Amino acid sequence: MVSTQSSKQQDQHDHYRRYRSRFYIIMVCIFISYASLVVGRRAFAFCKPAMLQMEDLDETNLGWITSGFYLTYAISKCFAGIIADSFSSRLFYPVCLFVSSIFCAAFAMSTQFYQLVLFWSLEGLIQGFAWPTCGKLLMHWCQSDELATWWSFLSGSSNVSGLISPILLPIIINSYGWRWCFYGTTLLLVMAAVLNFVCLVDSPIDIGLSQYDGVIQRQANVSPKNKNNEPKKNQDELDDQINWLHIVVYDPLPNFLHLSYMICTFLEKSLIDWTQLYLMQDKNYTEVSAAAAIGSFDIGGITGTLVAGYISDSLLNWRRKDRSEPLSASDRVFFTMFIAGICFIAFLILLLQPSNADMVIVHVSLFFLGCTICGIISLLGVVSMESVPASIAGRSHTVLTLFGNIGGISSGYPVSLVIKMFGWTQVIRLFTGLALVQTVFTISELTY
Repeated sequence: MVSTQSSKQQDQHDHYRRYRSRFYIIMVCIFISYASLVVGRRAFAFCKPAMLQMEDLDETNLGWITSGFYLTYAISKCFAGIIADSFSSRLFYPVCLFVSSIFCAAFAMSTQFYQLVLFWSLEGLIQGFAWPTCGKLLMHWCQSDELATWWSFLSGSSNVSGLISPILLPIIINSYGWRWCFYGTTLLLVMAAVLNFVCLVDSPIDIGLSQYDGVIQRQANVSPKNKNNEPKKNQDELDDQINWLHIVVYDPLPNFLHLSYMICTFLEKSLIDWTQLYLMQDKNYTEVSAAAAIGSFDIGGITGTLVAGYISDSLLNWRRKDRSEPLSASDRVFFTMFIAGICFIAFLILLLQPSNADMVIVHVSLFFLGCTICGIISLLGVVSMESVPASIAGRSHTVLTLFGNIGGISSGYPVSLVIKMFGWTQVIRLFTGLALVQTVFTISELTY
């Protein structure tokens, strides 16, 4: 009897060890591959100065290419989840990586403006399918009590690539030319596609470990079911789902949230895509020093995202007199208003710098811009779900993301027009004005 029980415990231990080893392998593979995708995405921003010098292009052309990417990226994300759910992640994700490498190579070999727009737009289309597939794998392989931790880990892959890009890509551009950035990304994506095809497994069920499948675990904890084996819903949840469009779109608070999120996403994408060119043309920076300044923005982005979430949670817990009282979205909005004010000040400091601006001041300004903008984006995502009934929280965040995509698209061609017609000073004034508008919107949110 003791021997049988000991043997059973040993089997359970072996199964758990198999599960954890495969789980870690899959998480590392997804992290590396998604970071590779983001390196390809960032490469275009760093190649803009070289493309202006070596190709028959101007800022307006670069704006069209940027907007084309964000437009197709937004379109593909609208139905990416449905398509990802219909196919095996082990096959679909490596195919996405491989097709992405093809478009990167085609973009690097393009010599005409329309070819650059076409292939970079196709690159945006295929990249939009990547993250929902990563999320699907995460849902299957992650146990419920560690889902948020590993979600943050995978989200950090884009920030890590944002830190590597300013160091690596300018060296490649100066040594071999801008096209080799995309040839290198092509090779990276092909290797990532092979790695994921070999190592990925759709779910623990496929290797005989069904007891560790995260989806099965979460389904075991759903609400009671009716006679048709469907989860029961109370009348309030049904009413919320019927009236979700009115709640999410027509109520004042979600509208202010959507506009704030759109402005913040616009500012984030604009700074990522245009800062290097601005520092080189207006502040007389070298290509390498301008690229390093973008690294300050990325470091600030990582810091701001983590600190904003931690401090807002801490403030909420400190302000609550009764620990059973539910968290208030308005308290987070109050903290967001404070961050938005710092964002406006950072833009104002950047605007007032002369052409021979001190590098330290510019780096500090970009660091705080990264902190504030990324921190606000993170908090607005939380507030969008806290400010509506739980039964429609997912739809609320989807609408918020749609407005963010509009901001991303607007950071391309429209910004290039302002640069061409009015110059860099007016662009920074525009950004500073939008930061002030964002602060006003946040104050308005406190009244609802």
